Amino acid sequence: MDTRSHAFITWVSDAPEVRDALRFLLMDIGDRLGPLANEEGEDLHRRPSAMLAALVYAYSPHADVPDALRHSVKGALRDLARNRQLTPPMVELMLRLNPNALDDEFSPDIAGDIDARLSLPSGTTGRVLAELLQERSAPPMPWISRVADRAHQVIPTVATPDYRRWMGSGTASREVIFGSLVAAGHVLPRSGQSVAEHLATVRDVWAARTSSTRPGAAQEG
Repeated sequence: MDTRSHAFITWVSDAPEVRDALRFLLMDIGDRLGPLANEEGEDLHRRPSAMLAALVYAYSPHADVPDALRHSVKGALRDLARNRQLTPPMVELMLRLNPNALDDEFSPDIAGDIDARLSLPSGTTGRVLAELLQERSAPPMPWISRVADRAHQVIPTVATPDYRRWMGSGTASREVIFGSLVAAGHVLPRSGQSVAEHLATVRDVWAARTSSTRPGAAQEG
């Protein structure tokens, strides 16, 4: 089925707002926007389509992820988890797909093992690592960050993901996709913002993205 066709859009959903969103994402507007595929980068797990699939199944808990999508959905969730951008329903999906995700996607409980080996009170090493990561002079330490997160025995979550400082293709699409969940009431707007303010921010991110990818944008002053 042609994904640009009316038949595809009506097949996806009966909801007018969903159909409007698909028409917007799938159409060409000269050289400014292009199809959604233009936002797809080389990294399979950071593609907006993979995250969109992950969100569909995270917020449809009674639907099973098809085998053909499991690899890309698990990869998208892993990427979001390591960047602390998972919402609680997304964590539930991650654990449904891999009950050992806490060990597999972060690390074994190294901090707990150190506590036991050195006869330290439970949680001591985890708290030390957390304090270390708070030091402004400390360089980025993603592996230590994962070990510290693992020490809490739960996958970290956020109420609302924030991709405004992310770089690379697909970033603007991530904001748009989550913005649609905010508009639908499934996800809260960012702290201190109303739904309207959150969506205005999403529009600004998308406008900046489409402007920067327009041919000749770099020469404009």
